[in-house]
Amino acid sequence: MKRQIGILASLGLLVILAAGCGRDDNPAAGGSTATDQFAQIDLDKDFGGLTATAEDPAFADPGMEAALAADAGEACPDPLLMSPEFQQLDRAGREHPDLPDSLRPGLTFLRLRWGHLAGPVDSLDASGDCARTDWSGTIRVDRGLLVVRRVLAFERPNDHIVFPRPDPHAVEVISSTRCGHDGLVLQILTRPAALEDSATAATPNLLHIDLGPFSATYDVAELGSISAVVDVDADGNAVELAGVRPRRPDGCPSGTLMGRYRPASADQPDTSSTGGHDRLGHLMVAWRGFDGGVAGFLRGAYGLDSAGERVFVGKIIGLGGEFRGLVRGTWEAGAADGDLAHFNGQWHAADGAVEGVVAGDGYPGQDGPGGFVTGRWAALCDAQVADTVH
Repeated sequence: MKRQIGILASLGLLVILAAGCGRDDNPAAGGSTATDQFAQIDLDKDFGGLTATAEDPAFADPGMEAALAADAGEACPDPLLMSPEFQQLDRAGREHPDLPDSLRPGLTFLRLRWGHLAGPVDSLDASGDCARTDWSGTIRVDRGLLVVRRVLAFERPNDHIVFPRPDPHAVEVISSTRCGHDGLVLQILTRPAALEDSATAATPNLLHIDLGPFSATYDVAELGSISAVVDVDADGNAVELAGVRPRRPDGCPSGTLMGRYRPASADQPDTSSTGGHDRLGHLMVAWRGFDGGVAGFLRGAYGLDSAGERVFVGKIIGLGGEFRGLVRGTWEAGAADGDLAHFNGQWHAADGAVEGVVAGDGYPGQDGPGGFVTGRWAALCDAQVADTVH
């Protein structure tokens, strides 16, 4: 251990901390806007006619406002953040992006949610017809450090992480859900290969998830490109994984998406809009950083232009409603009319320059039209991350 710390200290390392533990609220579609008329999006126009202007914070959407209000309470001060080894490894991974892989620690961030992912925000809400599911169990990594960055929708004291954590490789979780969900944002910090013996460095580092009815194993090296939802049972329970492995975390942003989509037909019997196309639906998502914190919001629409091409457009704003980008891309349809299966595109600055990429998947909800969205985004300055967003 002294040899490891000495090698790392020679890189000139620092620490980053998190604070507080709380809950998360699942974003919902709808709400008003300050400048652009999202109900009048014309998919024959660039970016649907959306403009590079500011909006109300969180697009004045109640679900997005709830997500923003809950954001500060989600951060979790895992005591492992204070360990000298974590501080040194984390500093090396953040401030030395150009180090060869053999000398650079690996930083992987994973959002992990379980339960009824499109359900109510209260994981213990008994108003729905849902059986209680016990998800208590352990999340373990073979090597490196496993740190809890955020807790999502935990209802205390029923849901909690077991502290102290005697094993830096494992997190023990006590969690139960009914019609809602719980979740965590985890950071996996792996030592540089130069600090491991050759046999260990050549062996895949695995993450083992054993939570109630769900057990699975993933290669940590592949978690940075994962965006998936795994069905668990016939009652509607599922597990979501959304990962980012930033190469340049302090100078080039990347992260995940979490929100909802809704077919336009659910709000308007006639989905025809001006511009000679059908606006099939809209989406509203929280734009989260790689560490899980809310960094902004994306509101958009998907549909067919006058040529019958599938077009996805949107607008990104910062936490105060300030303009951050305009999005244009394509989408894939789900099984039901108006359902959204997948979307991807590029986001552009006010001058039209391409700044990054965004992609996500839609999953139908059980109680009405539309469903939830999960995805990932990355600025082009981190090419290794941007190439995994599709």
